[in-house]
Amino acid sequence: MKKITYLFIVACMHFSVVFAQDALQRVYLSFESPGFQREILLAFTPDNAATDGFDYGYDGGSYYNFPNDFSWIIEGERYVIQGVGSFDETKKYPLGVFLTYASTIKVGLQSTENFIKPIDIYIYDSETNTYFSINDDTFQMDLDEGNYENRFFLAFTDPNNQNLSTSTFSKNDLEMKYSKSNQGLILRSPNITDITNVEVFSILGQKIRSIFTLYNDHAILNVPNQKGSVSLLRIKTNQGIFIKKIVL
Repeated sequence: MKKITYLFIVACMHFSVVFAQDALQRVYLSFESPGFQREILLAFTPDNAATDGFDYGYDGGSYYNFPNDFSWIIEGERYVIQGVGSFDETKKYPLGVFLTYASTIKVGLQSTENFIKPIDIYIYDSETNTYFSINDDTFQMDLDEGNYENRFFLAFTDPNNQNLSTSTFSKNDLEMKYSKSNQGLILRSPNITDITNVEVFSILGQKIRSIFTLYNDHAILNVPNQKGSVSLLRIKTNQGIFIKKIVL
């Protein structure tokens, strides 16, 4: 683990020296799985000197690949440092997660540099179309062994929630209680009728069969027995999409 950190620091020092005068904006991510840690860097060049593809002198390859690993994906290859053009909040940058055994992974925001004002930072899961803010929290997920090269992305805006400021619905006001007689979750909210649909996903991103029925003052979500499992509710409203983590 010390060797990994040392190589990353050396690469970052080289990157910083070469481009110190450009006042690069930087985003550092941390990755953790059982017995392994990795840091990776995304740097924005204000003069668009770099691109989203491979750029010699701007991108640092992952020279040592480990049983459980994490990297940027550029043109199908792994990198621990990626230089791109100027900051654009609408862009997403692909991440690679590589696991030789089932693991709980954690991705966090290590730090940012040279941004005039704070930016929003998300991990986007393309399989469930969900965004997880990592500004103040760590993204965590249980994954089976395998290579995940087209599922996770770093993003800077959540289009699902772009209209939340005008929404009267709040997931924090949503009360849920399991009903044995109805064999499902009873959902109550002051604005329950704002909900148009609710979908259930496992923490692995697999959609779970469920039936959502909306009434005037409550809703019922019939879900197969998932006792003790952590799931994600994808709540659709006319104003946007909300994600709520629950234990069934």
